[in-house]
Amino acid sequence: MRSNDKGALIFKLFFLSFVSSIFLSGCAFFDSSNIKPTRLKQVEETLKIKVSWKKKVGPITSIDSGPMSFTPVVVGDLVIASSSNGSISIFNLADGNLVDKIKLEENLLSSAAYKERSSGITLAVILETGELGLIEPGKGFLWRIPLDGITRLPPFLDEDTVVIKYADNRIFGYDVETGQRVWNITRRVPSLTLHGQSGMRFFAETDVNSGLGSSLEGLAVNMAGGRLMVLNPKTGALEWENRAVYPRGTNEVERIVDLIGLPFINADEVCSTSYQTKIICLRTTDGEIIWSRDFMAMKPAVFKKPFAASVDFDDKLVAFDWVQNKKLWDNEDLLFRGLSGLIIWDDLLWAIDDYGILHGINLESGNIISRFNVGDGGLAGDPIPTTSGLLLQTISGSLLMLEK
Repeated sequence: MRSNDKGALIFKLFFLSFVSSIFLSGCAFFDSSNIKPTRLKQVEETLKIKVSWKKKVGPITSIDSGPMSFTPVVVGDLVIASSSNGSISIFNLADGNLVDKIKLEENLLSSAAYKERSSGITLAVILETGELGLIEPGKGFLWRIPLDGITRLPPFLDEDTVVIKYADNRIFGYDVETGQRVWNITRRVPSLTLHGQSGMRFFAETDVNSGLGSSLEGLAVNMAGGRLMVLNPKTGALEWENRAVYPRGTNEVERIVDLIGLPFINADEVCSTSYQTKIICLRTTDGEIIWSRDFMAMKPAVFKKPFAASVDFDDKLVAFDWVQNKKLWDNEDLLFRGLSGLIIWDDLLWAIDDYGILHGINLESGNIISRFNVGDGGLAGDPIPTTSGLLLQTISGSLLMLEK
């Protein structure tokens, strides 16, 4: 290789690594000391929220984890919270009472997956050592195997299969009993991706926002490069796949169109967000696009039919009615405050800023009608609406349930 070719290659690798680190750190590259967060205005708080219960579960210290890595898991009347030091705590959803605690002598890269199988309770974990492990409480590891690549997302676990989504657009299914790989799906990976930000959601998981039909079942997967697919987690067979978004920029950064966050699913639609490009909804049965809206989305949109809401690069909140295909409102009261954790909980849009303030926004008007100081640093994963309230896990190690 000629020296100038070698130099060009080194520069490109450095550039891609540098830009990837920018996005993983929340696009700090675009910050400026001259840009100040908007001062909070006085609002008429027509809704007050409070802490129902709060527990310490251990801090999140892993630098290799993605923004969704330590989202708590809700299964029935239980909450499973994991920390990067290998602590897995199981609480009662209603009152926060501790049900069980598992302490591994291993660090974790993401939340444990939990399943009450016919043979008993099992948990799947991704270890900092680069291994996938299956645990049975009281017995320890049933097996552990080396991973086939880098992953920053929690595993998916069902009766027969553990599913892992790798950072390079590969999805592997592993047999629960043996850890042997039983299927795989591979798609081309773009030159530049937002590692750890394209998630997957099982159709039948409990989600009080979705209104899922009980007959639906499958794993919906957001992919880097604008693909969305629905597959059978046991066999890996595709129900459908759609390259829903295509790049349209002039450089590698502008051409990032990764589908970010978790897919939203209900009986009729699967909806997702393409980074800096658009918000989309596809027909659940066949993946046909039924609605899309160009939008410079910085974070995953949230959905509750007919509403879709997201935040742009300046932290402007925008809401749409996707059924009537119209913009409802935008809100610039929180510009440059580093919004994250968008969620729709009981017909309000909620977002937390970099200062630990949770803001509740009326979906009809776009007005802020509630505020709550969460404190405790940033979120470790997505907020989870539950039947008992809004569940949050923080980087500093708190698990708390908020109620009205």
